[in-house]
Amino acid sequence: MPRFAYALLFVVGGAIAADDQSTPELSATELLTKAQQFLTDAAAIDYPQSDVRVSVNPLDARLRFPACDKLTLTPHGARGVGRTSVTARCDQPQPWAASLTATIEVWRNVAVVIHALPGGSVIKPDDVEMQPRNLGDLHDQYIGETDRAVGWTARRAIAAGTVLSARQLVAPIAINKGDEVRIRSGAGPVAVSMNGTALNDGMPGEQIAVRNVQSDRVIRAWVVAPGLVSTAPRAP
Repeated sequence: MPRFAYALLFVVGGAIAADDQSTPELSATELLTKAQQFLTDAAAIDYPQSDVRVSVNPLDARLRFPACDKLTLTPHGARGVGRTSVTARCDQPQPWAASLTATIEVWRNVAVVIHALPGGSVIKPDDVEMQPRNLGDLHDQYIGETDRAVGWTARRAIAAGTVLSARQLVAPIAINKGDEVRIRSGAGPVAVSMNGTALNDGMPGEQIAVRNVQSDRVIRAWVVAPGLVSTAPRAP
């Protein structure tokens, strides 16, 4: 499996020669160990119950940095996986800074197709299984539970070994035209519901036309589940 690779871009000011023993030092190895632990801890918080792997490319072993009263490590970039960078900075007693680039791998089980599926096929439990993948390679396009894919329809043919994503699937029809439904309106103690008839097919999250049986008025409502629609975009 691929490993994390952290490459030092540059060291700015403060590095001292290896043979200068007059000042307490922080070695290159110690600095990289601190950066590695910092990045590992940060990724573990963002991605709990995942396999986080970090390796740092070694610096020149002859590099030494003045000892630091308080070392500050600052990550850069919005993503917690893939390529990123981190800056190590010391202000006291002698200012210095080091900037490193990184590629972060976070391994987690995701839904994977285990045999080829033709377009238009409905996903069944034996079509998918959970397998470990590096999230940095998936660009947030994955499904974290097989139950979230079962019952959905493949938009087009899907090859065996493909990591499933919502873009590849069409949600199942939850309500069919002519179905009797409950129309939910409001939230909390002021929530009310009434009977209606669906005038369109609809998938969860989709807006359809519904006729209120009592008033005979046609309204637009969002599909929540089979037999249930809501006048709110996000049902309470």
